[in-house]
Amino acid sequence: IGVEAAGLGTDTEKHAASLTKGTPGVLHGALMYLLQDEHGQIQEAHSISAGLDYPGVGPEHSYLKDSGRAEYESITDEEALEALQLLCKLEGIIPA
Repeated sequence: IGVEAAGLGTDTEKHAASLTKGTPGVLHGALMYLLQDEHGQIQEAHSISAGLDYPGVGPEHSYLKDSGRAEYESITDEEALEALQLLCKLEGIIPA
């Protein structure tokens, strides 16, 4: 099971959920799921996390999704922060 960044929600345009809301396309020479419009133009992605605001996923994850070997869910920025706070509380881990 994989989790991807839903940003402010997949019902908004402010997310980075390429696997759950994207469509297959080519970016940087690789076929992958992308956030793109009906003309194939890449759309902006959003996530509170640095590095997760990318409009696509690697071809490996695209293959795993299509083959059914992996399932992907998306969580919002708020849900991710709540999970981080719970992890810190329960495990005593304080992120740097």
